[in-house]
Amino acid sequence: MRFILLFIGLVFLSGCAKNWYIGEWQVTDVEFPAVSAMSSDEAIEWFGSEANYFESHFSFRDNGCESPRFEPETLTESEFYIAYRTSFSQLNIDRKSVGVLQVICLDNSVYPGSTLIKVADDIVYTPWDGAFFRLEKIAP
Repeated sequence: MRFILLFIGLVFLSGCAKNWYIGEWQVTDVEFPAVSAMSSDEAIEWFGSEANYFESHFSFRDNGCESPRFEPETLTESEFYIAYRTSFSQLNIDRKSVGVLQVICLDNSVYPGSTLIKVADDIVYTPWDGAFFRLEKIAP
């Protein structure tokens, strides 16, 4: 009987758990692993910017949308390199695969912050113009 109650409890908790990306995030750093259209001075202006990822809305640096769709995928390092022209080690990713989340708005616009590369539950990178901005979770 105890095992049944434990199983039901685990199922209930896993159903209530929020997705890792839901919450408020803040730009804390930037990496330039390859050629970038953005200068270091331009990138530094992004530091402190906040991004919001919620089921009801997405917003980052004066861009965003209501009712976004979130599409997660997992990429191996070779798939990641093809997509982003950078290796895991250049972004301090120490795994065989990485989670990548695409934020899709109804108008299909691509905004800064609409791609998240998961390094940890509270650390992600978002690429833009060849720069990879590090975001850290500040609130769930």
